[in-house]
Amino acid sequence: SLVIDARAPANASLLARALLVQGKLAWRARDAVAAEPILHEAVAVAQGARDDRTAAEALSSLVYLIGVQLSRPADALEAARLRALAGVVWRRHGELDEAQALLERARVLYGRVRSEKHDFQLASCDEDLAGILFDRGDPAAALVLHRQNAGVRERLFGPEHPSLAASLVNQGEDLTLLGRPDEAIPLIRRAIAILAPQRDRGGDAYHHHRLAAALRARTDFAPALVEDRESLAGCARAGEAGGYSELRELLRSTPCDVLLLDLSMPGRGGLEVLTGLTETDSPIKVLVVSMFPADQYAIRCLRAGAKGFLAKDADPHHIADAVERVAADAENITANATAAG
Repeated sequence: SLVIDARAPANASLLARALLVQGKLAWRARDAVAAEPILHEAVAVAQGARDDRTAAEALSSLVYLIGVQLSRPADALEAARLRALAGVVWRRHGELDEAQALLERARVLYGRVRSEKHDFQLASCDEDLAGILFDRGDPAAALVLHRQNAGVRERLFGPEHPSLAASLVNQGEDLTLLGRPDEAIPLIRRAIAILAPQRDRGGDAYHHHRLAAALRARTDFAPALVEDRESLAGCARAGEAGGYSELRELLRSTPCDVLLLDLSMPGRGGLEVLTGLTETDSPIKVLVVSMFPADQYAIRCLRAGAKGFLAKDADPHHIADAVERVAADAENITANATAAG
């Protein structure tokens, strides 16, 4: 098993908790106008960091606040519940049809109570729907929703807000797959510029990777190589273990962001290790790389908390891409999705 320090934004969960506390304090001070956008952002940051506990707590606070303020609290409450459930069904279980149906129902309910301050909820539903459409191999439809989401984020939070960077990169990836790299490149460069002030905290490796892909699509190979090197600079091997005992000691002593886990290892099996990390709320993101068939084990691993599953004989470039996507909190990675990307 290989442990990787991907310089991912490990402080994202901490930021989400801080936003949650700030939102609660504003609500207790009877400043609902200030509290609501802060809690919205806490939910978004926590979900991006796969911090389900903080996301659920922030959603609960937000639902309570909305329930007090709105004339149709039942709609807002049910919409929040459906959206949270859709995230679990999609990211943890890979059930695209069910997740899409849940999000579409949530969007209808949010629309019933729509106002300026609820645009973020609608945009967040659209962003999740765009991710599902992308996973289905429809980047054109995903691009429409990603653009709408970026517009809402920029209007609500400003043109330099870090959350806008993800929306810009998503658009860039859509456009690259659609054969329109000239449009993709300035969007991704803008995302990198937005994150530049916090680059020392990491988390931009995936953005440079997507920029390199767009440059290669335009046959600009020299600058693409520069971006590849920037992307690789964001990842470093933290250690390697040959069995469960070594892995346990390594994880105790070595900070890391991503764990490449083999299901067959001396000592405890990989699934048992994965379950243990999930049950202890470990922040480590796990990418399973195994010789076992994906059709039998991928869903089991995702349900146990893995962020992706790849065959051990996968192309090394696909594995490197998957590591960066997992580190950047992209959608769940499977053998087919990675090969297609």
